[in-house]
Amino acid sequence: MRGFRHAIDYANYSWNSHVVGYDQARQKDFLDNYFSSISPQLIAIFVILLVVLISMAVALIMFNVRPSVALSEMDLLYRRFQSYLRALGVSRAVGETPEQFQARAVSRLPHLEQTISRFTQTYVAQQYLPKSQVGQTRARAVNALKKDLRVLRGSVVRRRSRVMRFFDRFLFRRG
Repeated sequence: MRGFRHAIDYANYSWNSHVVGYDQARQKDFLDNYFSSISPQLIAIFVILLVVLISMAVALIMFNVRPSVALSEMDLLYRRFQSYLRALGVSRAVGETPEQFQARAVSRLPHLEQTISRFTQTYVAQQYLPKSQVGQTRARAVNALKKDLRVLRGSVVRRRSRVMRFFDRFLFRRG
């Protein structure tokens, strides 16, 4: 029991001498022991380097520097195709092939089956065409894809106008 009391007294003494009795003189002694050999110029250089490193990290995060890959016209058209279908409620899943996406989109949008199927088949055929056969067929394929995109864009516009009519009719009634 006596040992326990001595331990409590020692803890109280340590607390009082190191925490409660910590003053400016004790802080100066502590800092002098560790940092007395460092010159103010060295501290300034360290602070400047630290600010530069933090600024570079912030700049990298803000500008999100990563190499960009130029997309072909076919890929840009396919991305637009995906965005139109996304507006109609069908998003492409990660790792989903164009054919799988086509099958899922057709099952959700049967009235656009012909357009979706034709677009996907043309895109896949052109993407995997040998380089020696790219010439004339690529230009015709691009025109066909653009035509199909116009059909999809019209469906997106019609769908949005139906939604707007709903809001106009039920939410913004006057009277």
